[in-house]
Amino acid sequence: MPDFVECRRTLSLYLKARVPFISVRTDERDRALELLRQVAAELSVPVYVHTLSHGMRDISTARVVSEDRSVPGALDYASQQMLQRQVEYAAQHGFAERLALLARHGWGTDRPPAEGPDRRPLIHRSRTPGQVRGALRSGADVDAVVDGRTALHVAAFAGDVALVRALLEAGADPTLRDAVHDATPLGWAEYACQGEVAMVLRQATHEPS
Repeated sequence: MPDFVECRRTLSLYLKARVPFISVRTDERDRALELLRQVAAELSVPVYVHTLSHGMRDISTARVVSEDRSVPGALDYASQQMLQRQVEYAAQHGFAERLALLARHGWGTDRPPAEGPDRRPLIHRSRTPGQVRGALRSGADVDAVVDGRTALHVAAFAGDVALVRALLEAGADPTLRDAVHDATPLGWAEYACQGEVAMVLRQATHEPS
């Protein structure tokens, strides 16, 4: 963060635009977190920060909102928050058509809050190859769909090679398409520039490089 003023300006623009995901790579972690805290306070917007050491927490209060420290877990939590806020906004403003669309995808006004107990299928809560095997022993459906996507989609987007391999070995179907973007896990990996995962999925689907 050599240019503090420019970083602050950029973060302010992103938060004002409600950009849902912001990835910050820096050797000055404490300074970056303090900058985020200041900008969030100035704009009065909720900001959740994820670190591998602490999981997901509220930047303003330091309250832990998700103890899952994995990157796929952070993406899952963030996407649930985004969809839940869409539901709340549509309900507050009387957008009946938008509410109906969200409900068709399993997001209604009666859906449990994202911060409540994790109700996702066991396979979607598996963060390691060992957990994948344990989920299968418990009868989990390796291709179970949550919010229109499979666990393989999420692992591919996160670039988790070991988890992708474990899911494929467990029988996950790499040709399934998600309900929102109509894309395969390979498409998700390519969009996220996850080259190693993309190579694994191409081999699994026999697609040319």
